Amino acid sequence: MPDGIELRARGRTISTWKTASIARSMEVLAGVFSLTAFAPDGWPFEESDRVELFADGERLMIGNIDSIAVTLNAEEHRVEAEGRDLTGDLIDSSIDGLPSEFRDITIRELVGEISFGGYRIPVRSELGSDLPRFSLFALQPGETAYEAIERACRLTGVLAITGDEGEVVLTRPSDQRLPATLVQGGGDVISARGGYSVAERFSFYRVLGQHSGSDDVNGAAAASPAGSAEDAAVRPTRVRVILAEAEVDDATCEQRAQWEASMAAARANTFEVTVRGWRIPPTPTSPFSAQALPPLWHVNRLVAFDFPAFRYRGDLLISSVRFDVGEQGMLTTLGLVRPDAYRLEPRLSLESDPGAAVLHGSQFGGVDR
Repeated sequence: MPDGIELRARGRTISTWKTASIARSMEVLAGVFSLTAFAPDGWPFEESDRVELFADGERLMIGNIDSIAVTLNAEEHRVEAEGRDLTGDLIDSSIDGLPSEFRDITIRELVGEISFGGYRIPVRSELGSDLPRFSLFALQPGETAYEAIERACRLTGVLAITGDEGEVVLTRPSDQRLPATLVQGGGDVISARGGYSVAERFSFYRVLGQHSGSDDVNGAAAASPAGSAEDAAVRPTRVRVILAEAEVDDATCEQRAQWEASMAAARANTFEVTVRGWRIPPTPTSPFSAQALPPLWHVNRLVAFDFPAFRYRGDLLISSVRFDVGEQGMLTTLGLVRPDAYRLEPRLSLESDPGAAVLHGSQFGGVDR
């Protein structure tokens, strides 16, 4: 079935698949792909080959084939290839050949040392000029490149995701809104599900750390830095205490606590909506020209959501996107989280919580539109 996906490698292109899937998430550094093709004349690629994946000529991913499985029987010769973005090596490989610690370094510089210095994978920052800075960041023996990057991101409230060119992108939650509305019963919506949980959420988060003394920081401030955050949607008996993963001050402890609260809330209340096609459906008011294709669905964008069955109407943040091709044609599955997900807030409010409407019985949560 010609499906709009092209795999290019070794100077060759394949664009006909039995099934295909390409996925990205804000919570996993490397995107993944899975492709199944009939190959009666053989498969021209090998594991570890660098590949580029395109949709309608638009690049989706640069990565490597991790594994190939071949199925032979009387009726078919089928090949299944799976792989990840270039950043998959950062997830798998331990850090080697770098200094054991870095001093007075921004997160952009630190991630560059780990990613580009160790693996020649470039880093792009969307953080602006006010970059978080570490007075000291020590690498831990045996940790992978991603574990170090993710630890730095937890301490500074930054997200590390992958760009379309295979680079590491340092970013924060976006305020950019897509010109679309996901509506219960809408013609493009195939299915939807929602989940609400407080199992991994706490009402109060406290982060404790330690900071080396200096001319500016000494005594109690150096010995026992601390910070906290609250989640108003959780019963007050639930408390979590965390030891910071690096040398920190009070401000960093505060950020770390807010990050833990925000991540737990984002993972606790989620929606998943499957829609037809891979592109935002055009409407009479869409800002797309007649000649241009609508944009592909994209992670880290806000989208309007109106599902009375879930008692929620308002904006949600797209945290994951999976493009699929199969017997039902081209489908997109969107993972959606609360609009303030991954943001640093001293107190998470009920008003932004999609689960609050269900758990507390209100008519609609979110922001009325």
